[in-house]
Amino acid sequence: MTGNKSFFKIAAGEWMPFGAPRLQLDGTYKLVGPLSNLLEVLARYMDFEYVVVPPPDGVWGVKLLNDTWTGMMGQIHKQEVDFALGPFIITSQRATVCDFVPLSHENWAILTPRPGLQSDVTGVVKPFTTQVWLLMLASLLSVGMAMTCVVRAEDNIFGILTNNILPKSLMWVIQTLSQESSEWLPTEGRRPPHSDHVAPGLLGVHDLLRWHPDSHVDVPRVTIP
Repeated sequence: MTGNKSFFKIAAGEWMPFGAPRLQLDGTYKLVGPLSNLLEVLARYMDFEYVVVPPPDGVWGVKLLNDTWTGMMGQIHKQEVDFALGPFIITSQRATVCDFVPLSHENWAILTPRPGLQSDVTGVVKPFTTQVWLLMLASLLSVGMAMTCVVRAEDNIFGILTNNILPKSLMWVIQTLSQESSEWLPTEGRRPPHSDHVAPGLLGVHDLLRWHPDSHVDVPRVTIP
């Protein structure tokens, strides 16, 4: 104690993460945590010195049958300390021993709208990049033109006339990729063109288109604000 400064004994218990007494090398206790910062500000502006005295039993304090108190409430009741720091619950019994001074604080919160569910229409094209979609379009046209050449060659071999070969071939490729049935079937004497020509090469792409668009269409997108 120096000069004419007031000197206080302060009881403080374990209240993490807000504050806790820690034993120092010189045998005294030092309060650590946010409560220590608050106590230092009060001591500096109110011009007093203090020493931390933790409760021997490490509890807040309850009243016993013999009208004595345990913990920090007991230290106050016995006048061993001037005041105590901690999250004390105010009760009628405790109010007969000491006065409670609540610390003022503000509760701040960031409020945001609850995320809403929105259907993602563009989710069908999101499984692949633009380059992949362009390559698939080029493959579709290439396979369609190859089918056109195959059908024309078979028409010449079997003497069959097939009208609108290119549109039918392109539609057949699209229906094969989308797993749709085709009304255009080979005529008599001709093997099904999709049996052993180009359909096996489309199976990998067909599987991707079969699963990825379905998953992106059926599962809604959650927009986080």
